[in-house]
Amino acid sequence: MNGSTHLLFALFCILFTQQYFPTTNIYLFSFFVFFAAFIVDMDSAKSKVGRKIWPLSVFIELILKHRGVVHSIWIPLIFYYFINPFSHNIALGFVVGYVSHLLLDALTIQGVTFIYPFKSKIRGFIKTGGITEKVVQGVI
Repeated sequence: MNGSTHLLFALFCILFTQQYFPTTNIYLFSFFVFFAAFIVDMDSAKSKVGRKIWPLSVFIELILKHRGVVHSIWIPLIFYYFINPFSHNIALGFVVGYVSHLLLDALTIQGVTFIYPFKSKIRGFIKTGGITEKVVQGVI
C-alpha cells in the first residue's frame, strides 16, 4: 500500500481506539500511531520514508530485506514490552500504528510474514497503487 493509504488507515485506527480504549494523552498517542504506521517501510529504499532516510534504508534493506523481520509482529511486541512501563500512550500508539501498517500490507499481493522467519505469508488481492487501493482509500 502507498503511504497515503497507511496514513488514512492510521487515522481511522486512532478514532476507533479512542472510542473503545481511550488514552490519557491523545496527542502523544496519535503522534506515535502516525509515526509507526509510516516508519514500517524503512526497510525499502523506494518507499516514502526510505527515501527520507536513504542511506539507512538501503542498509536495512540489504541486511533484513523488504517485508522481512521489519514487517513482522516482533518489532511492535518488543517495543510495547520495553516502553509500556514508562508510557502506555507511546507504547499503545506505536503498536496500533505498526499493526495497522501490517494489516494493510497483508491485503496486498506481496503479503506479509507476520511471524518471521516462518515462511507462512498472508496475501491479499490488492495491487499497491492500483485501482483497488484507491477504492480502499475511498472507503476509509
